Amino acid sequence: MKTTLIIGAGSNADFQMRKTGENKEEDIKPINMPTGEELVRKIEKFGNEIIDFCLPKSFCESINKLNYPDYLEQLRTLDRKKNIVARFGNLPIKPYIHLSDLIYKYDPVSIDNFLAQINDEKIDIKSSIKIEGNETEKEIRENLIKAGKELIAFILLIHEDDEIFTSQNKIWYRWLQHAILNCAPTIDEICQKIKDDFSIISFNYDRSLEFFLKEKLKPKIYQSIKKKIIYPYGSLNSDLTQRNEEYGAIKKIYDNYLYSLSNKANSFEAIGDLFLNENSFLKQIAQNIRVVGERQNEVCKDQFEKAKEYVGKSHKLYLLGFGFIKENCEKLGFKEFSKNIRNLLYSSTHATMAGEYWYRNSVKLGEFSPISYTNFDNKSKVNDEFKSQFSLLLIKNNDGNFNSLYKLSTRGVYNALEGDFDLFL
Repeated sequence: MKTTLIIGAGSNADFQMRKTGENKEEDIKPINMPTGEELVRKIEKFGNEIIDFCLPKSFCESINKLNYPDYLEQLRTLDRKKNIVARFGNLPIKPYIHLSDLIYKYDPVSIDNFLAQINDEKIDIKSSIKIEGNETEKEIRENLIKAGKELIAFILLIHEDDEIFTSQNKIWYRWLQHAILNCAPTIDEICQKIKDDFSIISFNYDRSLEFFLKEKLKPKIYQSIKKKIIYPYGSLNSDLTQRNEEYGAIKKIYDNYLYSLSNKANSFEAIGDLFLNENSFLKQIAQNIRVVGERQNEVCKDQFEKAKEYVGKSHKLYLLGFGFIKENCEKLGFKEFSKNIRNLLYSSTHATMAGEYWYRNSVKLGEFSPISYTNFDNKSKVNDEFKSQFSLLLIKNNDGNFNSLYKLSTRGVYNALEGDFDLFL
C-alpha cells in the first residue's frame, strides 16, 4: 500500500512546549516556525532593523560602548533611519528597507502573494520609492522580490532551534519517526518500504523536518527517506558545507546580538555579512525557494509532476496543516486520486491482487480510510475545498458501505496524530 504525506504551513505552526506546573489552564508557549501573517510582521520589523547589522564594522565598534536601548530607539525613528541610509548610501540595503515600508503601507496577509503582486505591478512602488540614477522600475521590483526571499529565509533561520526536539515539547515529527521505525522489522526492510511505498510532499521552506529526521534516524534510513521528500516550491535545505549551514547556527548569532552584554559588534558583522556578501550562505539558499510569481519555472513544474505522480499512485493520503489552496490541489491531482480510489473501491470487477482485496475490504468495514486530514478550528473554507477536490469519494454507495472514506481532525497536527487517527506507512 502506497502512502503519501502532504505537509502544509499549519503543521509547523503547531510546535508547542508541553504544559508544566500544576496550573492546567496555563498557556502553552509556541516554539513554532512563523507562517502567514506572523511571518509578514516579522519581515516588516526586521526590514527596519537591518540597518543595525549592515553598518560598517568601525561604526558598530564605536557604538558598542553606547547605551543600546537608547541608541536603538533613536536609530529606528524615521528621521534617524533616513540619516543613516544617507550616510552609508552605498550599502545594498535599500531594497530590504523599502520592502519593509511597503509591507507597512499595504498590510498584506501573505508575503509570497505580496511579492507576486509587486512582480505583476499591482503594487504602486513609485509613491513610496524614489527612483534614482539609471535604475529602472523593473530592476527595483526585481530587487524587492530578491530581498523578500532573503528575508523569508533569514526569519526562518533565526527561528531554528536544535534544542526543541525533546520530550519536553510537542513536535508532531515524533509520530512520523514512530511510523517509520515500526513499518518493518529490520532496517533494510524499512528502507525498502520507504523506497517502494512512501513519499513526503512538503510546502514548507524551513529545514526542521530534515534536521529532525537526520538526528533521530539511523543514517541509512534517513538517506532513504530524504530521497522521497519533494518540495514543490523549494526549501532552505542545501548541500552547502559552510559553518552557518548548521541548523540553529544563525539563531545563536542573532540571540547573541539580542541578549549578550558584550561582543555585539561581532554579531553585527556576522549577520550583516549574510546580507552584504553576494556569496553568503543566506543569499545562496534563498535562491532555492520559489514565491508565487516564480512558480511557473521548469524546476517547479518538474517537482509538481513528480508530486502528482506520487499522489496518483497512492492508496492513502495524509494532509497535515495543508491549506487546500485550489491551485496546489489541482497541481497535485487530487481529483485524479479520487477517481483511482473510487474505481478500486466501487468497481464491479474483483480485485486482482491480494493487497487490493484487503484494501477494499478494510475500507468497507470502516477499518481504514484513504484520506486523513487536519483542519484546525474546523474552518469552512478548508472543508469546502476538501469536498470539492474529493467529491468522488464522498458519494455514498447504494449498499451503504464505504461511508468512511476520510477522517477529519479539527485539532492541531500533534493532537490529531495522538488521538484522532494513526500515522502509518
